[in-house]
Amino acid sequence: NVLNSESEYKIWPNPAYGNYLNISSGTDSPIQSVTIVNANGREVFQKRLKTNSTKARLTLQELPSGIYYILIKSENGIQTKKLQII
Repeated sequence: NVLNSESEYKIWPNPAYGNYLNISSGTDSPIQSVTIVNANGREVFQKRLKTNSTKARLTLQELPSGIYYILIKSENGIQTKKLQII
């Protein structure tokens, strides 16, 4: 199940400046995992979240500047969002 990119989750700051990224669910649907892939489709970050977590704060210090895609998985499906790291 792929969700509409405008529907369920908010990410900020975007563009990110290399430190932290916040994710928040606009519904009661908990975030199960967050995966970040680079522009070539290679997975560069993956984190599973605690049960019933509707918010996440990720540390991005290891990722170089560039364009990435965040895949946010919940019981409702997977939502993909574009992320720029400066």
